[in-house]
Amino acid sequence: MNHYKKKWVFASLLALLGFGFVASSVMLKATWVLTFDQNLTTLIRDPITTGKSNFYLPITQFGSVKLIIFMGFIFCLFLIFRKKDWGNACWFVVNLAIGAGLLNLTMKNIFRRPRPIIEHLVNENTFSFPSGHAMGSMVFYFSVAFILCQFIRSNKLQIIVCLIASFMIVSIGMSRIYAGVHFPSDILGGYLLAFSWMALALAYYEKWSQWFQSKALQLLAK
Repeated sequence: MNHYKKKWVFASLLALLGFGFVASSVMLKATWVLTFDQNLTTLIRDPITTGKSNFYLPITQFGSVKLIIFMGFIFCLFLIFRKKDWGNACWFVVNLAIGAGLLNLTMKNIFRRPRPIIEHLVNENTFSFPSGHAMGSMVFYFSVAFILCQFIRSNKLQIIVCLIASFMIVSIGMSRIYAGVHFPSDILGGYLLAFSWMALALAYYEKWSQWFQSKALQLLAK
């Protein structure tokens, strides 16, 4: 295992341990989780104002399943038809489907945590932990930034892309707390689990993307 792969595997395991700690604390209703949730919710949510709502409520939609699927579809079209890059396109789709979809649904049904009992500014009917918006935004915007940076030569532009992705990830997470549909520990757990998956996907990125590229070309040749 080369140094690059070791680094990301280690990061994946570290984030997974962090998720395990948060998840077990949520299940046991640890004091630190209750304090963390209450203090951060108060900091972000109180008071509810028109200005804050005009920022948080629209931006929360950028972490929704429907919009991420739509943006992901457009991004895949760009990779396939503009860049002729089936490897990255397939890696992106599988990464998103597992890391933001299957993994989140599985964890939600394991922990079955109810939503916060406060006023909800948006409608949600699923379980609370871990946050699907947090996981979806982490996997989607992280993956898009990672792939785009391969096509961008300017270091400054790469930094701008990464900063925009980071801004979206953090803002979407905060928007879920402001909207009253998530505890901060839901967001933290979602970030940790999604980053654990992303780090694993990056550790085997080269191998997986090359395999996807070769299989795609074989199918197209038939």
